[in-house]
Amino acid sequence: MLCSSAARKPAVRRLLLILLAGLLATAGCARVEKKKQQTGFEETAQAYGEALRWSYQETAYRYLHSSVRPRPEEEKTLENVQILGYEVIDSPRVRLDRDPPRAEQEVRISYALRDRPTVRKLSHRQDWRFDANTETWWLHTPLPEFR
Repeated sequence: MLCSSAARKPAVRRLLLILLAGLLATAGCARVEKKKQQTGFEETAQAYGEALRWSYQETAYRYLHSSVRPRPEEEKTLENVQILGYEVIDSPRVRLDRDPPRAEQEVRISYALRDRPTVRKLSHRQDWRFDANTETWWLHTPLPEFR
């Protein structure tokens, strides 16, 4: 027995509704994931700045990607540095549509060397990248040179 076209119309409508619902759910999930990445970047960048500002050098190093992280013998870089201020001067440009997602921002750091109490300032452009495997934002820019 062949199905009549009248019997197929409700089945086709149901199939279309199911497909549409699936597409909407997928789009919604993608939007939620992007918001999660955006929030994750903001929290990570803020925590990194606070770690530098409060001289938690070991914590600050943990935000650096392994390709730019100082070797153990170089980790004394921040010991002679007192960070006096850390300010984002160029609003972050977050590109979640990239593979991997990236963010760039520029910060101004006020500091003094402990053995030379003169206040100095520098600008530091930061390149952050999201690692989907670890769901972590990593800073791919080495620490600035504090001279």
